[in-house]
Amino acid sequence: MKLFTETKTSATEEKPKPLKKNTGQHIVIISPRKSVLQELSSHLKMHNMKNIYEQQDSFFDLKDESMLNEASAVIIDIGTETDIEFIIETATLILPTFTRQVFVGDNDSIAFAQSLLSKGLIYLNLSSQLIQLATCVQGQSTPSSSLPSRSMLKFSVIGCKGGVGASSVAFQLFQTAGELTSIPSLLVQGASGSNDLDLLMGQAIPKDGSIYPINNTQSICVEIFDSAWSYNDPNYNKFNLIFFDHGLYSALTLERLEMIISQSHTLLLVITRELSAVRAAKKILDENVRVHLANPEQAIRIVICLNENHPKRSDELRDEDIAEYLERKIDAVNSYRPDNKKISSADSLYQLAANLVGKNVAEPAAKKSLSFSNLFRRKL
Repeated sequence: MKLFTETKTSATEEKPKPLKKNTGQHIVIISPRKSVLQELSSHLKMHNMKNIYEQQDSFFDLKDESMLNEASAVIIDIGTETDIEFIIETATLILPTFTRQVFVGDNDSIAFAQSLLSKGLIYLNLSSQLIQLATCVQGQSTPSSSLPSRSMLKFSVIGCKGGVGASSVAFQLFQTAGELTSIPSLLVQGASGSNDLDLLMGQAIPKDGSIYPINNTQSICVEIFDSAWSYNDPNYNKFNLIFFDHGLYSALTLERLEMIISQSHTLLLVITRELSAVRAAKKILDENVRVHLANPEQAIRIVICLNENHPKRSDELRDEDIAEYLERKIDAVNSYRPDNKKISSADSLYQLAANLVGKNVAEPAAKKSLSFSNLFRRKL
């Protein structure tokens, strides 16, 4: 069974004007404005830079991201966009962490540029700062070593009871994310989890805490007890997306839960129709409210995933019972599949994975559809 996307092969091509895929190290310029593309390209050519490819498209509505896979640098025209959170999340979901990035636009606010710089993004004003473009692309101005770490998205998949299938859900989300995007991603199976990632993958994997690449863009890591619950391992910095698979049913202390909330971008609670699992989820939801009241900056998004890990029984809690107890609706239902078939685009869990990586698989993306924040902001 093929679990992951095929490794792309590279082709050699000499300086094409329109963008061609898989052409080795190159500089990509993205702008919906033809005049801006020409101006930026001219600046680079004046500094004897070659292999420059122009993509006339909006960064926020980019349909094909494959040209970024081997880019040494990307220059992005964000126009008049000023939503810093949106810019950062879009960059995280599209641009590989190893690619040097320079943003340009019409906003001449120093505070705006400094806010982006504090998040690890270089910004230049088109009308007054293009003289710095070449040195920024070459890394001679604001070197990457002095930049703060770029934001990464950390998704904590939490099993609310032993045997709820959190590891399976985490793997399916990770697997689907790998099909929908080509940015570097990592799945960390926590020491508190089921320790059965090798069974889910159908292959032997190292269980010494090392990071093991499984294809060009995805890697896995099985935590050891000596380094359990680590969210800030420096080795994680090369990944845009990280899925953490943890079980809190045996270690649900308020201190640990608060740590997870402070370190995660999104918390995905995996429950079943068992009351004990729903109770654990309610405890986490209540604790998140307490953390938010004490520190509004720490509260995060929480997604409820109901995992159907066995055929339905008449005496189990219904969807409406669970929603009433939790005082919120269920966000995704992972249907029971006795044959363990791969999830399809029609499945609720597939749609959830698409939302996590900023993809709209149902209809053409509209502006700001890439932002997971904006996708869920109306719901929370």
